[in-house]
Amino acid sequence: MRYTMGVHIKANSVKVGMFDLRGHYLHFREENLDIHEPNLVVERLSAGVKYLVDYRGSKYENVAGIGIAIDGQVDFKNGVITTAPEMKWENVPITAMAQRLLDKPVFVDDLLNVIALAELKEGAGWGQKNTITVYFGDCVEVRIIKDGRLLRDEIKVFTGDAGDYGTVKEWDRKLFPELRRLSGEISAGVIVFHGLPGTENESYWKTVNLSWHRHAGKNMPDILPAELGEEAPLYGAAGLAALELR
Repeated sequence: MRYTMGVHIKANSVKVGMFDLRGHYLHFREENLDIHEPNLVVERLSAGVKYLVDYRGSKYENVAGIGIAIDGQVDFKNGVITTAPEMKWENVPITAMAQRLLDKPVFVDDLLNVIALAELKEGAGWGQKNTITVYFGDCVEVRIIKDGRLLRDEIKVFTGDAGDYGTVKEWDRKLFPELRRLSGEISAGVIVFHGLPGTENESYWKTVNLSWHRHAGKNMPDILPAELGEEAPLYGAAGLAALELR
């Protein structure tokens, strides 16, 4: 059996997950991070990858590749973390650094891109090829996946902060028109909302969809809550590696 490894670098920990090539989760390991020097962080994540392989009683030669997720801006083509404020990193060539230690293909992408891939493969977007993921955080950002591929040149960031998009009434005026346009352009199968607190109630999403379909039409895809939670970065990073290795 072959594997992909997903890595999530956070300010206070490095988390590594092991997955088979179908995206099935096998095991994970999380290590506290008390240093941020790039070379030392890469050593920690490399040790975590190798530890999991040994722990599972597997052979390292069966690791196909490694994906890395980090909260920051990433030059995906060149494998460089251009900025990661929590880590105080700028222009860190993490792909080249990790490949030297791991001797495996390594891919890095920003956290929101990776979560969008995770929701497509294992979460609210399962079974779809085209999805739109909307993130509510310090600002509102949109990620678009078409034919299973993330459109990195089509990342949308809405002006203002998430508080400007805090209610269904405000979405109807500001957010829904753009989602309707994007959904029509890519024939989206589902729209995923991520990062909204206190929205576990099923009736909440019925209200959201009533307003959405009233605005956009019955033929538009439903809006669903993200499903994967804290494990999404690992699923997405491993899925990124599997996707890029095809």
